[in-house]
Amino acid sequence: MTRGTLLTLTCALTLSLGLGGCGGDDDPAGPRPSASASASPTVDDEEIAVAAAYTAFLEEKRTIENSGTVPEDAYEATVAPVRIEKERALARQYAESGLVRVGQSEVKDPEVVDLSGDSATLVVCENEDGWGFKPKGQEVQYPENGWGPRGMKVVRVDDRWLVAEPIDQSQLPAKDCGA
Repeated sequence: MTRGTLLTLTCALTLSLGLGGCGGDDDPAGPRPSASASASPTVDDEEIAVAAAYTAFLEEKRTIENSGTVPEDAYEATVAPVRIEKERALARQYAESGLVRVGQSEVKDPEVVDLSGDSATLVVCENEDGWGFKPKGQEVQYPENGWGPRGMKVVRVDDRWLVAEPIDQSQLPAKDCGA
């Protein structure tokens, strides 16, 4: 799925969820149909949900690592239960070492390369050059690596998609992340 397609689908899904059933009594078109809880999600809807799960995880990770504090409920909304404590431990290790991240990474071109039942593999292009480290208050310049592929296993737990684990770089399908 291309970035443009994903963006279009995300916008369409957002609009359909946000505007569904908004018609009022004075609306000549009448009420708009809303998404039904019994309707089966399409593959595109699932792919959007998988990509959104990674985006939510990354936003939470940035917030935690940039703040240097780990909330008690960290990652409960974005990470699969089997992975929560690993993510918290990493964040605590950073915080206890006085290591705070600054800035943020960039992500583009999300692609669901495998979607089987309650499991999906998501591959994105990510650039962490703008997401540095500030150990004990000192800014550190690291070599820039630019864009590169990253992969995540994402799983459905109950009715939502959650990040389960990163995929080793050597096991990722080919993905061109050039400029």
